[in-house]
Amino acid sequence: MNLPNTATPSSASGSLSAEEIAAYVIETSMSGVESIESDTALFSSGIIDSMGVIQLVEFIETHTGKKVKPTEITLENFDSVDNIMNFLAS
Repeated sequence: MNLPNTATPSSASGSLSAEEIAAYVIETSMSGVESIESDTALFSSGIIDSMGVIQLVEFIETHTGKKVKPTEITLENFDSVDNIMNFLAS
């Protein structure tokens, strides 16, 4: 699935779609990436760096109302859009 570069969160305290998360990553990435797949490795491939992960967590918290614990910020939870969606569903 090729995810487009369009981020307009669906709500301030609800859920985010995979497309919204991907668009946010694309828009804020310093790597110049123009599209990502839902299983693209974000951190381990260099699309986002450690500061980008923190910004992504803040984006998720702001738009979902879910508080992310520091111990939850792992590659298992945040290294791809699929991983993020699975984390948010848990």
